[in-house]
Amino acid sequence: MVVVNLQNQENWYIKQFMNTLTDFQKEVKEEFNAINNKIEPLHIEVTKISTMLRDYNGLREKIETIEDRVTTLETSGKTTQKVSNNMLTVVSTIVAVGMFIIALVK
Repeated sequence: MVVVNLQNQENWYIKQFMNTLTDFQKEVKEEFNAINNKIEPLHIEVTKISTMLRDYNGLREKIETIEDRVTTLETSGKTTQKVSNNMLTVVSTIVAVGMFIIALVK
């Protein structure tokens, strides 16, 4: 009778342990899902910002190239008012687009 009692008691402890383990696993899974739900939107935002920064850097390179061309034309004495005005319009447009992207990033 004592042996049966001990076995029943051991079985009870094993069941309690398994229930506790199952509850712990459920809690960990819920916490993991909650963290994942918070991280996913951040990942999407970081991807968008990375794309905007890449585009901004490309625009900045184009502006530098255009500025170099304008400087070269101005120093060579071959520039006319029309060429200068067209280049200024292009540079202004690129700067405006770049500022728009910067405003979106902030």
